[in-house]
Amino acid sequence: SFLTLQEPHNRPTFHDLREIFSRMLNGDTLALQRLYYWEKTAPERIALTQPMGGGVVRDFTWREVLDQTRRMAAWLKAQGFVK
Repeated sequence: SFLTLQEPHNRPTFHDLREIFSRMLNGDTLALQRLYYWEKTAPERIALTQPMGGGVVRDFTWREVLDQTRRMAAWLKAQGFVK
């Protein structure tokens, strides 16, 4: 695979992140392409952790992030916000 995480719970370490950025951030790779890459290769990996208030946090996987992104885009399009 592209990257094997060293920590449990699918949380990347500093080393993992450095490896990701060194391989993924080049002039030929667009942000949207990177999102699709992670959705395809690691859909259950935690993409971000969101503080919800009151000391509660929620983890979002790449699958959830892309699902919510598509839902927001569809809503904006339905409201008439198009290119």
